[in-house]
Amino acid sequence: SGCFGKVVECYHAIEIASARLGPTAAKQLIDSTPTGFYWNPNDCATVTVFAFPFFLLHQNKAISFIGILTIVLICTGASARLAFMALWLMWLVGFCFFNKKNGVNYLVACFFLLGSLTNGYTLLAGKWRQLNEVSIFAKVQMERPDSVGDNSVNIRKELIIIGLNTVKQNYGFAIGGGNMSSRLAATGGVGNRKIKILHNFWLEWLIEGGVIAAIAFAAWYLLLLVSLWQNYHRQTNKVINNTTNNFIRNLEMPEIDANKSYYTAAVFLTLVGFIITAVGQSTCIYCLPMYCLFAVAIRLAKAEN
Repeated sequence: SGCFGKVVECYHAIEIASARLGPTAAKQLIDSTPTGFYWNPNDCATVTVFAFPFFLLHQNKAISFIGILTIVLICTGASARLAFMALWLMWLVGFCFFNKKNGVNYLVACFFLLGSLTNGYTLLAGKWRQLNEVSIFAKVQMERPDSVGDNSVNIRKELIIIGLNTVKQNYGFAIGGGNMSSRLAATGGVGNRKIKILHNFWLEWLIEGGVIAAIAFAAWYLLLLVSLWQNYHRQTNKVINNTTNNFIRNLEMPEIDANKSYYTAAVFLTLVGFIITAVGQSTCIYCLPMYCLFAVAIRLAKAEN
């Protein structure tokens, strides 16, 4: 039944796109949009963004450049604007605080990201429909599925308003996991697409978990970031000390501490980016990579030796 439901959902999306763009343009748009996680481009972009810091901080330049370009192309193909905001945030935090010796990686990433935001430095002139979604300096803006009437931004705003009103009506108490989707379904959903999911991980915590649970989760998330930050500096200092001691003893430096600091920094940046991408994803509760990310982050935060 789950597979059948996804087929119906995809068919409904094609119908909407066809009505607004015409069958040929709609088919071209649907066929060129990457998905891979529950047939949702936003979910695909979110999981793809998880890999960005690992390529950004990678020592091998070829692997770094290919990985960064692939991620930018997938996020552009998915028209994931929030994913690009997350990429820029991770780039900025990484540039300011992590691994300055990988400056070439940051320059290449900046070049690719700016290329997407400027419609290929205005060279593509609106020829790639998805690029117009994320471009802020496009000379030619082609009509897109969410450019008229029932657009995704307005739907998200309406979902936030409904969610906050629900919190207010329940005096900040939890309504229970999954109950918000049931309430939206009971009212027929939001917008022409009949959206029945909040599309906001943090708002789900606030509504379904309650104010206390939302604050507790936010505090835990912040503590996890702080622990990773502290461990990164502890591991980096250990590498520096090992380098000095081994130089004196004329011994080879062990690589494990350098590897550990690389993974710690990459996971830290991924968690920073997830703060934004969690708003763009359709739902995070079924996202296995998110749980894997938390598990690895907890392990690295606890790593002392």
